[in-house]
Amino acid sequence: MTAASDPREDEQDRGLATERTALAWTRSALALAAIGALAVRRGAQGDVPSVAYPVGAVLFGGAVGVWMLGATIYGRRGATARPGDAAPRALAFKVMSIGTVAIAVAAVVLAVPV
Repeated sequence: MTAASDPREDEQDRGLATERTALAWTRSALALAAIGALAVRRGAQGDVPSVAYPVGAVLFGGAVGVWMLGATIYGRRGATARPGDAAPRALAFKVMSIGTVAIAVAAVVLAVPV
């Protein structure tokens, strides 16, 4: 027979899970900003400025958007999330998935020497 878990541990774990997820959104935003900086650097080197500068600007804007989306979604939930609370919308996951693929394609295009 297994012992019942302490309810205080469950409450603490829910708060930590929310914090880990918020940190993941922040890491994603930082990664976008770093890729945007690399794109701008590629343009500054004179290779493909007509492509690199707009791509860098879009990636920087995307980084801000991802950071704000993560802060909005998980800021409201905070450490007070209960088991019956609604999960974040699937739309956020779809947007992040499509955005990740688009960024990967842009990075490959910028990485290929002209």
